[in-house]
Amino acid sequence: TLTVRHPASEGSLAALPALLARARESQAGERPLVDRIARHFFAFQLLIALGAGLLWLALAPERAFEIVLATLIIACPCALSLATPAARTTGALALRQQGLRLGRGDSLERLAPITQVVLDKTGTLTEPTGTLTCLEGPPSAWALAKALERDIDHPLARAFQARPEAAPTASAQRMVVGEGVEGCINGLSYRLGQPRFAGAEGAGMVLSLADPSSPSGWRLLARFQSQEALRPEVPEALAALRAQGVKLALLSGDHGDRVGALAAQLGLASWEGDATPEAKLEALKRLRAAGERVLYVGDGLNDAPALGGAEVSLALGAESRFAQDAADLVSFRRDLRTVPYALGLARCLRCRLHRNLLWAAGYNVAAVPLAVAGLVTPWLAALGMTLSSLIVLVHAQRLDQDGKQLRERLW
Repeated sequence: TLTVRHPASEGSLAALPALLARARESQAGERPLVDRIARHFFAFQLLIALGAGLLWLALAPERAFEIVLATLIIACPCALSLATPAARTTGALALRQQGLRLGRGDSLERLAPITQVVLDKTGTLTEPTGTLTCLEGPPSAWALAKALERDIDHPLARAFQARPEAAPTASAQRMVVGEGVEGCINGLSYRLGQPRFAGAEGAGMVLSLADPSSPSGWRLLARFQSQEALRPEVPEALAALRAQGVKLALLSGDHGDRVGALAAQLGLASWEGDATPEAKLEALKRLRAAGERVLYVGDGLNDAPALGGAEVSLALGAESRFAQDAADLVSFRRDLRTVPYALGLARCLRCRLHRNLLWAAGYNVAAVPLAVAGLVTPWLAALGMTLSSLIVLVHAQRLDQDGKQLRERLW
């Protein structure tokens, strides 16, 4: 039996795509460096060849065609055109070896200038141990909570689903992203989730019953506390990020007391708790307005707007396809060390890319005058152009060695 209570367009899940689209639109669209250079290179090349042809038509008409041909060949922008895709391809292969996938082609280039890393908590820094404690409430609360969490794909929901109690059937289940679940059991409406969502105060997960006589409309039935364990690689990963010179911040939808305690444990001075998906997006906007270039790292469905709104984002071991689609990079290894690895590789790519562009520009500056002066024949120009392109490719391949050195330091 299916009861339609509201249009699907009014649900919290339906609001996420619009929120993600708004986040994408807010990102500054900056042209890659090589695109800005290439826009003018071809016109410049033709003008140089035209000028050389007119000059040699006046000086020695019989040599004009040969010199124009040599000028066009030696100034061929192959090295310039290969600089970026060769480095990107090598970088993408190095990332794949560590279980990372690029969501967008220029993600590594946008990752290199990052100044601040903002981290989600649950699933990113910590994992639920599966241990749940009922701080207050009757024993029957376990069965009600298990019924509400049925078929919900979330670490805490799976902890309730593993309970031995026989659960009644819940109908009209509704998940509110970042808040909790709501459903009907035996004709009564219940909510389980954040205290603000369930009409209560304090910390923990709250189970409430709809009660019109209560000021909030909900009456507290039980309060649960989940145990979390710090992921073992987190201290090492945070130390590596600090060594790379980036600022660290914690941004979580969990209760402020728990977020603050974890931040103190990890030495994170900047943190914020009780953050909804909209609040996370607004926090990232404030950081960008302050001049920070932000990398956001999260893993859940409620992180999707933040993943889409950050300068660059990484979904860590994300099981949600929506989070994967929103992120610029996806790590299929739930290992926080993939974050400093990706950042280090991005900075190596930027260095090698700039060297490739510098070589391509230097080659053209040195070689074109020789061709215009008639000192280079077409076959020699073709050889020089080929060698220049090979040097760019070989230099880009060295990015794989950079990735191996990063792996040795982190794993």
